[in-house]
Amino acid sequence: MNNLLAAVLIFSFFPGWIISEPHSKSAAIQRNIREALHSLLGAPQTLRVFVWENSDQPHNNPLDRVMIIVRNGSINDLPIYWGKFEFQDLALDMDKLVNAKTLVPLNARKASLNVQIRERDVNRFLQLKTASSNVRNAIVQFEPDRISISGYCKWWFIDSRFEVDGTFTISKKRFIEFSSRSIRLSELKMPKFIVRRVMDRLNPILDISALPFPVLLNTIRVSHDNLYLSSLP
Repeated sequence: MNNLLAAVLIFSFFPGWIISEPHSKSAAIQRNIREALHSLLGAPQTLRVFVWENSDQPHNNPLDRVMIIVRNGSINDLPIYWGKFEFQDLALDMDKLVNAKTLVPLNARKASLNVQIRERDVNRFLQLKTASSNVRNAIVQFEPDRISISGYCKWWFIDSRFEVDGTFTISKKRFIEFSSRSIRLSELKMPKFIVRRVMDRLNPILDISALPFPVLLNTIRVSHDNLYLSSLP
């Protein structure tokens, strides 16, 4: 294992660690990528861009390697505690990047994504998504063998508590959805299809299709009140 691979693996498991800057970089490209992503990633608290140039290519395009680190940002309103995007041989539309501050990847030999989302942030997202609906106090709980969403749903004049057990699943490599396995209602009954409509309203939990990155989702892991997403198998 070479030193570069070891450093990347260590940083993947310990995202709070500070990595050293690449030896060869273009400050202008880094600044333009940062500006292009700032609003797209929800004006994150931290947004760091690392660029390794390819001096053998005209205008250094494609770039040899690009790493983007984001902390306390968001993707389509879902808060992201930490995320890392990494690309190799990334070709960009430099004209749009420089003049329009828009990130338009043309090609990438390899692309990867790792994201950490906290349970508390998913709950903030649920409150936002159900604000104008007949659902109130929707809460998600991460447990080792299941994900549960509970709350109150109004049907006609009945306000009934519901609890839905299920799992997070990947759909079309670009979406994270909540897939229900069982539905429990309080003694004030309402048709279960009403609750299923609520779940349909909540989905997708995460949609990365709006991102300009050529990345796909492959794995989900839930651990200690955190949801981990990765493009790696």
